[in-house]
Amino acid sequence: MDFSAEIARFVTAAVGGIYIVDEQTREIAFADPFVERLYGPALAGKRAADVFPWEARSLHAPLARGEATEWECVDRERKIYWRLHHGLFDKDGATYKIGQLTDTTEYMLLSQEVTEYSVLSEKVSTFQSAMLEKISASHSALLPVVAGFFKTPRIYFLLARNGRLETAAYAAGAGAETRGRAPLAPAHDAAFGAPGRIELGFADLAEPVRAFIAAQGGETRNRYVRLCAGTFSDQRYALYLELDERTDRKALDIAILAAIIALCVENSLLREEIIYESEHDKLTGLYNKGKYLARLKNEYPHLDSVAIFNFDVNYLKQTNDRYGHEAGDRLLMKAAASIRQVTSENVHGYRLGGDEYLMIACNGKEADVEPLKARWEEALAEVNRETGDGIPCIIAVGTAFAEKPYDFAELMKIADARMYEDKRRKKKPGEEIR
Repeated sequence: MDFSAEIARFVTAAVGGIYIVDEQTREIAFADPFVERLYGPALAGKRAADVFPWEARSLHAPLARGEATEWECVDRERKIYWRLHHGLFDKDGATYKIGQLTDTTEYMLLSQEVTEYSVLSEKVSTFQSAMLEKISASHSALLPVVAGFFKTPRIYFLLARNGRLETAAYAAGAGAETRGRAPLAPAHDAAFGAPGRIELGFADLAEPVRAFIAAQGGETRNRYVRLCAGTFSDQRYALYLELDERTDRKALDIAILAAIIALCVENSLLREEIIYESEHDKLTGLYNKGKYLARLKNEYPHLDSVAIFNFDVNYLKQTNDRYGHEAGDRLLMKAAASIRQVTSENVHGYRLGGDEYLMIACNGKEADVEPLKARWEEALAEVNRETGDGIPCIIAVGTAFAEKPYDFAELMKIADARMYEDKRRKKKPGEEIR
């Protein structure tokens, strides 16, 4: 069986090995060369507990699909300390457990003195436990934990993805977090640098970092540590800590703590990526039907008011037949682009499938419906002007609005009927209405 897709989504570092166990038979279904080199060839079909000592001890708690659980374990026979990540996935009607092994022996052997080792283990264990409590949270939720553990007055997080620079800052004294987004520029590259801990004065920081820190009220006389930086799935991140007399500098010197932070950050990015892929249409980037159905069950019937915009793209079949499906896809992406320009926190855009789109405006006023529709029409006209490929995107739309109590299904029928009325108006005489 081909497990490459599952492995690619699970892996968060390039060091270590991968194995997969059938949860029903408890037999090994896959082991990569790294694992077989250490534990013997042809492992597939063998009982996992007979091969891996940690599997025989059943050290882990129940796992959840789509999330990774982290453990520390020791293979005494081979004298290796492992960091072990476990997760579940379903394939071809069966449930499998995927495990990633990362060799942490060099970290665990840093201290030769028993007392130093005890202090190190206690710090790592305490920090790891605190971070694991946030393992399923967003990366910004990790900031208070990191700030509290290292006793830093402020912590700064930068993330470059999708052409945007996302920032988050946490002030420990105020217990407040601020976030920002801006277009990504070449000057921002210097803010990330190479992986690894580095201590800098304010004047030595990259200019974008200085500007970010100054905007958040950071002290220019203090020193700063870039605790970790890395790249994950075309996303770059960096974490900066502000130092003062209270900062636990001994903790900063424990390299494994930075590694734990990096792993947790990358786990949160992986989780966000999985959630995004599960909720968004791959072609257009709008929310998909599954996300719509989830909100329809839990949110839309309970709003104070709701406005429904039902869209249908005209001439998609003719475009596919005449110019090919690539041209048809461009038509669908134009439709999505026009909707995306008017969406917001309270206005959600969906592609339900084919040429059917939907937009839901939450808790607005009836007087807002026509202006929102007009803004969308302007956005569509702009998209058609910018593309200039000679294949205009023409969309029929129907709207419906109501304040609670309302019947959402009935509103959908009203919006659908009005959409077909608009489609008839926009069709040429004699054309089939679809």
